[in-house]
Amino acid sequence: MYSSEEQEKKKKGLADYLRMIFHRRKKRLFSDLEIEFQTTLDLFTIYSFIFLVIGVLFSLWNTAGAMVIRIFFGLLFMIYGMLQFYTFSKRRKLSLYNFSIVYGIVAFFLAIFSFCVSDLVILLIVLGIFLLLQVVEHFIQGFYLLRARDMSISVLLGQMALFVFMAVILFINPFLQLYVGQILGIFAILYGILNIACLSFLSKKSQVILSFFE
Repeated sequence: MYSSEEQEKKKKGLADYLRMIFHRRKKRLFSDLEIEFQTTLDLFTIYSFIFLVIGVLFSLWNTAGAMVIRIFFGLLFMIYGMLQFYTFSKRRKLSLYNFSIVYGIVAFFLAIFSFCVSDLVILLIVLGIFLLLQVVEHFIQGFYLLRARDMSISVLLGQMALFVFMAVILFINPFLQLYVGQILGIFAILYGILNIACLSFLSKKSQVILSFFE
């Protein structure tokens, strides 16, 4: 028979062992979440770079036909929607992606509208709406930095303010002397650069954001 002191030591040892197993599993789960989060950010970074390249193309190609411009931007919005549907499929691992289905649906509507619209000026408004969609997405991602009282959130808020400013400019369209295709190209370049900067910031802050999902 074990003495009460020996039994107490065995119970304590078992508790420590179970705690160690749980901690390892928790650490492994967090690592999986971080890998998934970083993978998603990488995909959207590649997408933003493609958006930037398309912007360079149209800013230089001032004789591009309206149909070509509509098709290219429609495809860009559609690809964005597909990426959002992909992230939504990962929501069981990371509930941060619960809203991705909404972003994807809105992006698909913007894509269809881009294919159908005949006036390129209206496409400026579509791009403006797309930029505002980015603001919503990045705000929800950065919301956890606000909860953590991370003062670097001001960087992300500043970037989102630039997105809003760009959207307003697109809605107003004061560049009447420029071809609409060029305007779209210039703002596509700005979007690509700014979104890559946002995604890079979120990547650096991934541990803070994901700490709420441990």
